[in-house]
Amino acid sequence: MVMMSRRFASRAKRRAHRIGGPILAAALIILLPVRGHADDSGAPAYYTVAPHGSMVQIYVYRAGLLAFAGHDHIVSTSAIDGKLSYTPPPALAAAFHLSIPVDDLVVDDPEQRQAAGGRFGTVVPDKDRAGTRRNMLGDRVLAAARFPQITVDGHWLHGSLSDGTVAVTVGIRTTRRDYQVPVDIRVDHNRVLVTGAFHPLQTELGITPFSALAGALKVADRLDVRFKLVFVPLADAGQPSSR
Repeated sequence: MVMMSRRFASRAKRRAHRIGGPILAAALIILLPVRGHADDSGAPAYYTVAPHGSMVQIYVYRAGLLAFAGHDHIVSTSAIDGKLSYTPPPALAAAFHLSIPVDDLVVDDPEQRQAAGGRFGTVVPDKDRAGTRRNMLGDRVLAAARFPQITVDGHWLHGSLSDGTVAVTVGIRTTRRDYQVPVDIRVDHNRVLVTGAFHPLQTELGITPFSALAGALKVADRLDVRFKLVFVPLADAGQPSSR
């Protein structure tokens, strides 16, 4: 059955190249059944995001004349659902899909702020954390009641494992925005660890940065997004990450 699936995958990829190119091939690979781990045969392996060890952090900065009266924030989540198809070495057929529930976003986790230090080293009172989260989930920003998920779709572009680039499409509310994101990929005992960062603007994503007092106190447009994603074979999804 494994050999039949691999042959079918190979024929599907060749056909997709003829009718639509490498992006369609990646889509076909994502839809094929999960069949074990990556090896040297050139067959793709299929992974899911590990529930332990993965994290997305969004660094949000204060701005305006009264910026001194506000806080810089860290918005984070480890509630990430996702799938990856991967063939070593990475190629155009490597593709992934992530889904992040906005209601699981955490604002200013004290341990993360302490670890970040610097401008994030101060303690944010609970009432301020709650107010920031309420504003973030409200209709003016993420509109969580109507758009409960942030989606991220992408595929490999070029480079090496330690210095690669992936094409990413971020979906927030009704907006979809394309980015090229540098990544570091490490494969260890059938785990694929992907780390990287990029710097989107809120306005690019259809979000008007929150402001108060006629703009004297507001949130800066630029965000710093940092991520660590641990992908494991489906059978190992319940096991803690070793990293």
